[in-house]
Amino acid sequence: MAGLSPALAEALERELVPRIDYVLASIPALPPPTTEEETQMLSNLVYAYRPYLPLLLRALDRLIDAVSASLDDLFDQALQGDVRKRRSLHHLEEALASLIRVSTATAALLSHHPELGRRALPWTMDVADLPNELRPYLRGLLATLVGLDRIEGDVELLAPWAWMARRETVKSEGLAMVALRELESPRLGRPHRVPGGWKGRVHIADDFDAPLPKDIEDSFYGDMDSDR
Repeated sequence: MAGLSPALAEALERELVPRIDYVLASIPALPPPTTEEETQMLSNLVYAYRPYLPLLLRALDRLIDAVSASLDDLFDQALQGDVRKRRSLHHLEEALASLIRVSTATAALLSHHPELGRRALPWTMDVADLPNELRPYLRGLLATLVGLDRIEGDVELLAPWAWMARRETVKSEGLAMVALRELESPRLGRPHRVPGGWKGRVHIADDFDAPLPKDIEDSFYGDMDSDR
């Protein structure tokens, strides 16, 4: 919770963290093979976060600092000393970095368009109704949380979730950047071409059609004349 105000950190520790811990306790050893199982896990995650969405959005910039601070935990010597876990730690590092970039872009957008925070966001929708492009974000977030929760445990249980975290957050980062860009700068229709629309904007030198100086002409045509 580093980076958060004491009051906010205390509120999240007291109320949100136990809800997330409850969700993580029900996560299977390996990522679920069926869509139905995955949808249930994502629904549980959404349900845990939903009451705190307004608070989290208002504190998004501080949450970014908190997530950034968690990156330092991945470089703990006790963790890095286990060579079997280094690849998984790198995957989690990449996943957290992607989440930070998405959150930073979202915070910037909300600062200019605060009304977006009151619209239907992933946390206020049923998972079954989510657009397909938002599911990677939820999968990536869940897998990252699972990876961080199991970071000191068996590498065999950590590796699949760490890889899923990286894969889905990197994917969601690209999708989010496109979506946020379109929200910030709505795509306009392509303007129709107007004949002569360049007039007054393009200026042509008065001597544009004048013959080139003889020495320059000779440099172009001299060899051609000698070949004839």
